Amino acid sequence: MKSRFNILLIAVMLFVMSVPMGFTSAAAKTLSDIQGNWAEKTIEDWVNKGFISGNPDGTFKPGAPITRAELVALINRSFGYSGKEQVRFSDVPAGQWYSEEVAKAVAAGYTTGFSDGTFKPAQSITRQELAVMVAKILKLEASDSAGKFTDTANSPAWSKGYIGAVIDKNIMQGDSGMFRPASNVSRAEAVAILDRALKQRSVVYDAAGVFGPATGTETIDRNVIIDAPGATLQNVEIHGDLTISANVGNGDLYLKNVKVNGTTVVNGGGEHSVHMVNSVIVKLVVNKKDGSVRIVVEGSTSIQEATLQTGATMEGEEGADIQRVTLSETMPAGSKVTLIGTFETVDILAAAITVGIPKGTVGHLNIAPSADQVSVNTSNDTQITSLVLNAVAKVLGQGIIQKARILADGASIESKPKQVEVGENVRAEVGGQTVTGGSGNSGAGGSSTGGGDSGGDDSGDPKPANKTSLSSAIKQAQAAYDQAVEGNDRGQYPFGAKDALKAAIQAASIVLNQSDAAQQQVDAAVTALNQQIMIFSSKKNLLSVSEVRLQQLIDQANAILGSAVEGSKPGEYEMGSIAILESTLNGIPSLPGPKGTPWPQFNLDFYTSALRDDLNVFVAGKKGESDAVITNLAGLSVSPNESFSVSASVYGTVYVVPYSKFPLNADEVRRDAATFTEVTATDSETQVSASGLKAGNYKMYLIDEEGKLSKAFIGYQVFPIVDENTVGVPNVTSQWVEGRIVNTVTWNDSLADGIDGSLYYMISRWKTDEDFSSGVEIADYIPVGTQQFIDDDPELMPGTSYTYDVMVGSMDFAVGYSSRAEVTTPTEE
Repeated sequence: MKSRFNILLIAVMLFVMSVPMGFTSAAAKTLSDIQGNWAEKTIEDWVNKGFISGNPDGTFKPGAPITRAELVALINRSFGYSGKEQVRFSDVPAGQWYSEEVAKAVAAGYTTGFSDGTFKPAQSITRQELAVMVAKILKLEASDSAGKFTDTANSPAWSKGYIGAVIDKNIMQGDSGMFRPASNVSRAEAVAILDRALKQRSVVYDAAGVFGPATGTETIDRNVIIDAPGATLQNVEIHGDLTISANVGNGDLYLKNVKVNGTTVVNGGGEHSVHMVNSVIVKLVVNKKDGSVRIVVEGSTSIQEATLQTGATMEGEEGADIQRVTLSETMPAGSKVTLIGTFETVDILAAAITVGIPKGTVGHLNIAPSADQVSVNTSNDTQITSLVLNAVAKVLGQGIIQKARILADGASIESKPKQVEVGENVRAEVGGQTVTGGSGNSGAGGSSTGGGDSGGDDSGDPKPANKTSLSSAIKQAQAAYDQAVEGNDRGQYPFGAKDALKAAIQAASIVLNQSDAAQQQVDAAVTALNQQIMIFSSKKNLLSVSEVRLQQLIDQANAILGSAVEGSKPGEYEMGSIAILESTLNGIPSLPGPKGTPWPQFNLDFYTSALRDDLNVFVAGKKGESDAVITNLAGLSVSPNESFSVSASVYGTVYVVPYSKFPLNADEVRRDAATFTEVTATDSETQVSASGLKAGNYKMYLIDEEGKLSKAFIGYQVFPIVDENTVGVPNVTSQWVEGRIVNTVTWNDSLADGIDGSLYYMISRWKTDEDFSSGVEIADYIPVGTQQFIDDDPELMPGTSYTYDVMVGSMDFAVGYSSRAEVTTPTEE
């Protein structure tokens, strides 16, 4: 497999945003002041990729300092950060151009502001501040390499380790033995440094050829860029974004058996196609400026959400699953979009564009209020189940439309839908005839069949609102609610997911039963309920919770290995430990996708437990920033109402972290800790309370008074509290069923709520008048959540007393609790 890291950048712009002072829209050739600059080529590359531009006067001012607000905007844009978190900086008021950018930076976790509660958006960024941000973005381990420069010897603790980290990765360097930590960062420096940081995050394929293994699946824990035409990427899972860059031009490329967990951005590709074959695309963004790209979705490929920001052709072949396509309101006027195949939902937000649907089926076609002057061209081979016209748009051609709702004056449909609803006071053209919705004085009317006139009568009495759509939506929602099962398995919904849908059904039912409800109120209830149905449907588990948990653990292990180095320096791992962990990972087969056959629960729990244990052993071999030691003074296992007795070699804080968490630095230890205890005396007893901890395995870290993190100390365990109420006394019933005896064993599993780890049940059975050693194990692995077992063994005899033993087990620690019950089988059928 050919994989090269180079200075090609991630063209992952999902939107265009103007940023003051040097980052407004301008063409690269107009930047009159970068010629001969040391960063000229990098600046030009960033302009071409759309990350930066220039000032309105055609300059870039490469030597001018960049402010903290400008920098976070640039980072968010180039790294693709879009999530937001509420900020409480006293100098970042809502409504400022930078307030959302600061919110994104805080959500991404690379800035926390100053200790006085400010962010100082207008202040120039310093080199040490930028070093901290970059190190946090790339999750780099702190290093002492800053000591090689004479002016960083006395740098503050909050920046010194991070300066060393970016030096080690060659992202930032000094000159003449000086790092200049307090100097301001220029615009050119910011671009060059972030460019190097992006290279650390990306795998780039910049030549034609086939990339990826011939068999099996390779996991890539970085962003991926395809930067040349003629490339085929196969058999990979990307835990990041995939960008098909503008450098692909009008060429072709193939994605075969590729899963992208992040966003797939198409900035290049020609009329002869970007082929997606048997792939899983969570989010697709198409932004090819000339609108000539053709996306062909083949085989079993699924696309959950596609956003077209420019014109394009999207063709889904038989078997493909395309759930939602949005034609963004940022799409230029005059753009042309062609959709061929089966699409669950198509939302048109863009105005003055042409959409062709020459062949295929659209479940829900929604034309938003912003989409004025849109033309949708259909043919005899087009079927639309539901059409909503909320703008002055035209639907042309003889496509088959089952139901249309027209809510905008001046809209038109050339063919005759089987059912039409027209909003109040709305006048439209349907099938060559004028149709009108009822006015407040002439009757609501508002519906027709076959496109005939639907005006009200002349009685002058207002008629009730048309509630047909609301009644239908309630029935659809109720059916979804009744059929849905909450649980952890595939096809089930997360626990509590049905509550919101139930509340939405109840709210809609109130409007349905309200005799004086206005049409506007009814329409709003329909919209709200349909939205809740869509949200509810999206929550369905494509994979079981156990499958997701194991995959996340595999991903985490690969990510830790990706940056792991063996050695004796702080942050390095024991010699030979990388090979051991890699061996464990290689022993785990590739998990089946949503359409594959799921593994038995035992396999999932076994691999999860084994990998979690080995990964904890691996991180325990990582040398800490300090040599602080935590010594166990009593047993390693306690109950939740007891305490661990330990001693610490230095003053600081002991943090207790679950085995399921793998923090990489002091901040993450504080974040993941289940509890903590201050060390008030060294080399003497410190009690670390286990109160409130779930039963499970834990590790301890010590952060000293200087903020330095120790190694991990593993092997601590909190036992579950088991008593007669843990499983309770099982209930066993016996009956004849179709000529054979069937015994049903039921129990509760209250213990599961207090466990951080796997839990399962084993069931044994023996004749009550015989010794339990004569019993047989009739179920060796029943996963947690199951509370019933059907015993229909043909060897069960009538008129016989049997004892059943339900034992609780765990792959993570010994539980060994069991509870028994007896039952006597009936003598006659």
